[in-house]
Amino acid sequence: MIGANTLLRKVKDTAHQHYLRQKTQSAGPKRLIVDADSSFNARTDPKSRSRAGWTVALVPDDAESLDCSCAHVLCAISRNINRVTKSTLSAEGVAHCAGLEEAIRVAGWYAELLGPIGTTMQEITLTESGGALTPIDACTDARSLYDVITSAVDPSP
Repeated sequence: MIGANTLLRKVKDTAHQHYLRQKTQSAGPKRLIVDADSSFNARTDPKSRSRAGWTVALVPDDAESLDCSCAHVLCAISRNINRVTKSTLSAEGVAHCAGLEEAIRVAGWYAELLGPIGTTMQEITLTESGGALTPIDACTDARSLYDVITSAVDPSP
């Protein structure tokens, strides 16, 4: 058994080899990438729930923004879904809605940091016209959700 002080000393001595560095990004425009995912629970246990998680990352706005090696993760959230989900598609949809809501909130904060804040009506007008928000890309690994979002067919209830 290694004592706690010995282990702590070893970690401190080798910390310079294993640390995270924050890389600087270019000064150009930025975009947000949302990566949401869920874990559907078939409800074999009535107390268990499906889980949803998402990350929002700030990346340079260029042609290779999804392949860049310099992304700053602004938030990473994982939690139980309180809504009843009866399929994987439903769980994925709830996770993506929550992730996009978080990204819109982050984009609003980012816009406030970058420029002067006008009146509330000016901000609402800019947001509705799409002029105030940082571009947001949403990623998914669920083929069913992708097909539903990109389908040309009108939804029917």
